[in-house]
Amino acid sequence: MGVVCVDASLVVKWLVDEEESELALEILESWLSGGVTIISPTLLIYEVPSVLRKLTMQGKLTPERAWEGFQYLGAVGIQLESSAQLLLKAWEISMQFRMSTIYDAAYIALAELRGCPLYTCDRRLIRVVDGKLPWVKGLTDQA
Repeated sequence: MGVVCVDASLVVKWLVDEEESELALEILESWLSGGVTIISPTLLIYEVPSVLRKLTMQGKLTPERAWEGFQYLGAVGIQLESSAQLLLKAWEISMQFRMSTIYDAAYIALAELRGCPLYTCDRRLIRVVDGKLPWVKGLTDQA
């Protein structure tokens, strides 16, 4: 496996101690040590910090811990991608699966365009495409 696409639901698990975080970090370590290229649409750098801020505002994360997570996000080396082709593909996928936004569709679109798996912890997203897009995988599909 040379390239994997990740979404915000997985990346947050690398930064915040929550259910499946330990497994998510083990998988990240195996990717990094194995030379796997990790990609994501550019929107990831807005989605993840937004989650960190929300958790901070809810008192579930200290400002210091949120800042550490924010800094770690930049240090992981995720290759961010954006293009008109990606946006058009995300639009098509959002229409095909009747998604109300194209955020989740952008992750699927990038994985499809790059011919790699998308790893997500978003169970709702997995249910929406279940059986129809085999490259959309849950965290335990990697373990």
